Order: sequence, then C-alpha cells, then structure tokens
Amino acid sequence: VKQRVDTADEKAFLASFVYIHCRRGHAIMNSMVQLASEAGIEKFEYFLQLKHILGDTNYLFAQVLPLTTACWNLYNTETHSFPLCDSPILGVPQNILVALSPRLLLEIDLTMKASPDSAVVARPIRQHKLLEFRNRTIGNTFREIIFSDKGLLESWMCTPEFQDRHKLVFNLKSYNALVATVGSRELWKVNAFGNRQ
Repeated sequence: VKQRVDTADEKAFLASFVYIHCRRGHAIMNSMVQLASEAGIEKFEYFLQLKHILGDTNYLFAQVLPLTTACWNLYNTETHSFPLCDSPILGVPQNILVALSPRLLLEIDLTMKASPDSAVVARPIRQHKLLEFRNRTIGNTFREIIFSDKGLLESWMCTPEFQDRHKLVFNLKSYNALVATVGSRELWKVNAFGNRQ
C-alpha cells in the first residue's frame, strides 16, 4: 500500500515470507518428498522434519539474514503487470524476484550488501526488468500462471520462452526429472538463501 519498506522489522518479515514461501512451494516440496522417498524416508517423516526446521528460530534466522542484508529494490507499475506462477519465488544465484502485488515487484540483489535498516522506496520499472520477470515467471512454471488480464497471458503464450517451457513440462511426471532437466536450479534454491556469504 505504501510502496516502500521502512524498517529492518518490515524487511525481516518480508524476507521470512520469501524464504518460507519458497520452501512450501508445491514444486520444491514434491521434489523433496520424492528425494526423501528414494532415500527410504516416509512422506510423513519429511513433513515432520520440515515442521521442525521451520519452527527452529535459529535455523530460520540463518536462512533469512542473507536476504535482509542484501540490496533490495522495489519496482512499481501503473497497471497490473505481474502475473503469478505456481512457483512465484523467482530465484537465481544473483537475485530473487517476487511479485508482492500485481503492481509491485521486489528484487533482492544477493551480489550487493545493504543495511537492513535502509529504507527501500518503489520506483517505476524499466522494460528490461519487466522482460526478466516475464521470462523467469515462465521458466519457473510447472502447472499454471494466473492473472486478471487475459490478453497479457495470451501474449505470453505466444513467446518462444513459453513454448519451450510447455514442451519441457508437458510429458514429465516427476518433479525430480524436471529439476534435473533444468540443471537442479529448483533444488538449489531450497538451500541457496542460507549459503550465501
């Protein structure tokens, strides 16, 4: 609503949301359940482990701290511009993109440090960042992308990126196979936040 992040507490709450939402995303969770099953760990045991990990404040602090001390950028638009895919935490080694609303995009630049106390004010997004968001949203999609603007979604469906992603996921039944196909990027994201120095 206010188009800015003012305090370290606000940044910590948002960073916690980003980390937990990444861990609970169905693609990551299904992939981890499959890996656990292959290791002889029952599904309920994996969920008990996950509950224990997410209830451990020291563990969460270690995972969230690198996000809060990274450089943050907020981008806004005058119209709804940020559809959501089913794995909406769009992370690569350099940065993370998260649509906080249809008009507000958060970028966490993991290559640069900043004070957790530093305020972050939204500024208008540039075309190259919109294109990056579109391509990464399509690239993170396993099942669907949702949005209020049917025309925008139809224009995305006509892109080469969408056609390539559709071909990749159409016949795959295993999240592990898909994760392996895209170079373990999705599994890498599960642990990446806490491993950045």
